[in-house]
Amino acid sequence: MSVLGYSREKMLAVFLAKTYCLPILLYGCETWCMSSSDKHKLDVAWNNCFRKIFNACWRESAKPLLFYCGTMPVSLRIDQRKMIFFIIRLYVALTLS
Repeated sequence: MSVLGYSREKMLAVFLAKTYCLPILLYGCETWCMSSSDKHKLDVAWNNCFRKIFNACWRESAKPLLFYCGTMPVSLRIDQRKMIFFIIRLYVALTLS
């Protein structure tokens, strides 16, 4: 796998993807009604981004790449943001009543 060598350009590309692409991809995801196939499609797009950065083959798993870069799949981030949104909404509702 091409992750074994350290390269500043690749880590810079990962940083830019996490900084600019991920917030745009997840904008408003707290209110989305998504099926599991929609989450899978987003995960595939995110994995393909990492495969493109590290020049990995499409048959290789992207999990080692995500682990190496310290990120998690998009579907988990969506679930996390939905949970935080729900907790904040519940807290506001309880404090106002």
